Amino acid sequence: MAAVTQFAQAGARREIAVAYGAAVVLVAWWPSRVDRPYGEGLHQALSVLHAAGIAGWLDYAATERLANVVLFLPVGWLVAAFLGTRRGWAETILAGTAAGVALSLVLEFVQSALLTDRVGSIADVLANACGAAVGAALVAVSDARARGRSAMPSGAAGARGGSSRRR
Repeated sequence: MAAVTQFAQAGARREIAVAYGAAVVLVAWWPSRVDRPYGEGLHQALSVLHAAGIAGWLDYAATERLANVVLFLPVGWLVAAFLGTRRGWAETILAGTAAGVALSLVLEFVQSALLTDRVGSIADVLANACGAAVGAALVAVSDARARGRSAMPSGAAGARGGSSRRR
């Protein structure tokens, strides 16, 4: 059995999921932007990088989007680890992504409707969905490698008469 699937069966999974979920809700529903105390420092750090000719593409908005992607990696990872990949890699990634989108829509709706200093954003939902998809894909690839087969369908799998999908 793959290492990721073994983790999904371990007793610690609920505690990890609850702790992570609480952290996401705390960050998303904090009354003001959580980066407010660090905003000036982040701008200064980016200025230093840009002055050194490093990461000129990385501005404050890109940093915020990247943070959203990273924040939702565990959503996809946890959902995929809980469900396993026996139904196939595509279903695993789709389930992790769908969970990320659903959670993100709820969080962004509450930000828009109830938090006066926060603004819900479809761009955040898309970044969060990307993070969840990558997290779920990491599980699918890890599980496939542990089983000794390709994570993605290929012509070679069909030529051997095999399939990358388990029934």
